[in-house]
Amino acid sequence: MYEPLNWEGLDEELKPVNEEDVKKAQEIDRIFYDMSNTNEGKLFLKYITDRYINNYTVAYPGMDQLEVGIRQGKSTLVREILGAIDRASKS
Repeated sequence: MYEPLNWEGLDEELKPVNEEDVKKAQEIDRIFYDMSNTNEGKLFLKYITDRYINNYTVAYPGMDQLEVGIRQGKSTLVREILGAIDRASKS
């Protein structure tokens, strides 16, 4: 374990991405892509995109940081799913 102000040993904690990791990520991207091409998947994507991106405000005055973080996480997750679909569509 490294101390916050000590950079020694930091490289040991960073692991390079290997071919197996890339293959697993592509498989997951493909699952989201395949789902997005079904009627149910299209409805689901429209719902979560409208619910957590298009018609969504991450923070309102008076919200505590935990609630803002949770709301931001929901929006980020939807964006990650859309990114996976986009990556798979280009492969």
